[in-house]
Amino acid sequence: MSTVIEQALLEQVRDSVMPLVSRVDRVASDWLSRRLAELGVSMADFRIIGALLGESEGMPQNVLAKRLRIEPATLSAALAKLEAKGVVTRQQDLEDTRIRRVMCSRRGSRFGEIKVLLELLERSALTGLEPEAVEAARRVLAKMERNLLTLASMPIDD
Repeated sequence: MSTVIEQALLEQVRDSVMPLVSRVDRVASDWLSRRLAELGVSMADFRIIGALLGESEGMPQNVLAKRLRIEPATLSAALAKLEAKGVVTRQQDLEDTRIRRVMCSRRGSRFGEIKVLLELLERSALTGLEPEAVEAARRVLAKMERNLLTLASMPIDD
């Protein structure tokens, strides 16, 4: 009897959405990770660079840690390495000297090469999909993210 139940559970998991989302993310992340490594950029570096792009005045380090959902000490160590490579700079905020603003350096971000990789990845992933389907997927995934962020903030019942 347990094998029938196990088989039913396996079928339910196989047919659910989250494993598919996870597999798509894993394939895309693996491909991107290999290509970024060729540029000397790790996935962790990429996450930081991606969060900072477009921030002309930089971003407070504590805000960046929250956005990336990592501990401030972990971010500080990663930023020190990126700063040593010339990828980012950190400066004191002009109005509040307790705040350190982080920004990409033009020389170090390799933004142009990374942008080409991201465009190729997205174009490849979306091949054969109608624009309406892409927009619908974007809305569904954004809603799923909001739902999961709500779940993550809920206390766990023991």
